[in-house]
Amino acid sequence: MSTIRIMAIGLLGTLLGGCSAAVVKQSTLELQAETVSFTIPSELYGDQEQTLSAFKKAYAHSLVSTTGLIRLSRYDGTLEKGVASSIAQDGVKLSYVHQSSTSNNPLRNNLTGNFKTAISRDSSGNFLIKVNCPSQLDVETRAFESGVLAGWNPFIPPEDAKKNVAMVCRNASVDLQKRNTGSIDTNFPEKSVLTNFERKLGGSGYKPNPYDMDRMGLPIAEAAKYKWFNFVEGNNRIQLALAVYPYRNGSKVNYTYVSSAMCRPNATCIYDKDGSKRVNQKITEIAND
Repeated sequence: MSTIRIMAIGLLGTLLGGCSAAVVKQSTLELQAETVSFTIPSELYGDQEQTLSAFKKAYAHSLVSTTGLIRLSRYDGTLEKGVASSIAQDGVKLSYVHQSSTSNNPLRNNLTGNFKTAISRDSSGNFLIKVNCPSQLDVETRAFESGVLAGWNPFIPPEDAKKNVAMVCRNASVDLQKRNTGSIDTNFPEKSVLTNFERKLGGSGYKPNPYDMDRMGLPIAEAAKYKWFNFVEGNNRIQLALAVYPYRNGSKVNYTYVSSAMCRPNATCIYDKDGSKRVNQKITEIAND
């Protein structure tokens, strides 16, 4: 049963030529609490704080995509609808949003659940992240007591939201990504080195988007400095950012790529711990071939 607490009454707004009081209410929808766990290889990040931070960032992305609903979007300049996530100190929040962003009469009917995270080490030394899925959905509404906007509905019906949260809890997987960088000095000229990479790995016509630059840890303003290549190593598809500069009597090759581990709830991660070594070796061999 929802418990409703009226937080504030007032905030006059004009509606269809008449005045109507806006009311802010908070309530809760009780859920069946569930817990899932993720086992993260310790060698992926090594540090507990960095592991938890990377997990929460990836989990926030996964929660939204797993809902199967549209991401939070803006319509007609003021109306916002969809699903969004945010990283909190104690976990990740998932929100089902339906609100108006107008400053004078903001209306909302939002449902939010908190996926709380805790990290420890298991008997094998790997990191164990437990996720306590929401035991309730927090409901926040701001609507007019009368008029056509009195029934400002949530993005999806509350009962559907409860089912969606339960489904997301059981199914949201995490693609954990680790940035790898290196530098190689070679005796070959810049043009020769780039030509060799294109010959071995295929063309470099890919144009990165801001998401690619962000996960690579590269400034978006420097995108033009890099040549991009895609290749397969083992079971992993590698996206490689390469910058080659004249250096002494040859050239210097700076490279960046991301290795990943796919982690599913209550299961082990799919992670090739020696994959980065093989990728580094392959890059070095091509640069010096």
